Amino acid sequence: MVRMLLDSGAQIQARTTSKQTAIYRATWVGHTRTLLLLLEKPFQLFKAENRGIGSFQSSEVTGEATQPALDLESVALIAGKLEHETLAFVLNEIGEYVPITEELAKAAAGNNRYGKETMMILFEKYGERVPITEEVVKAAATNTGSGKQVMTILFEQRGTSVPVTEDVFKAASMNMCHGKEVMAFIFEQQSSTDTPVSEKDKWVDVITPVMCEWQL
Repeated sequence: MVRMLLDSGAQIQARTTSKQTAIYRATWVGHTRTLLLLLEKPFQLFKAENRGIGSFQSSEVTGEATQPALDLESVALIAGKLEHETLAFVLNEIGEYVPITEELAKAAAGNNRYGKETMMILFEKYGERVPITEEVVKAAATNTGSGKQVMTILFEQRGTSVPVTEDVFKAASMNMCHGKEVMAFIFEQQSSTDTPVSEKDKWVDVITPVMCEWQL
């Protein structure tokens, strides 16, 4: 049905302000095949019209390029809810126009089923530009499906520069599925580094009550 409508000339609205566009709804409910059909023609048109011109942000600021087939909110939604292959497709098609933002990294870190793979796609695409902020680490800590896997990727990529704060441990303590694994992993990373003893003592004070409660 979607293919029939598109072939008959149906117009696709990509902006998500109202959260009622076909693209947004297909992403929200997880209809990957429908989403890919909806994106096929808009991607082709956007790339043809804007080859070599700016990015998401510059096109909005300068007006030199038309809007891409997706806005940043939709890309973040895809990163947070759908299979990692879908994000890979989007970035392969219009990745040069998609800036890496905290919201995009946060969404990927919180992807319950495909968090590890989705984060790896971002690192492969953007490298050192991927912002690993406290909010991103908290998203990984609260990930009830693949939290430890995502956290492992973060430490593999950034090592001691991963921001580990009291709020990160508190966030992990709210993860009733894998929180204890996430906290144990973080604590192990902290213990194996040259973190000052005073800092380690602070994390012990934060994590010990929860570890005792969960008999970790």
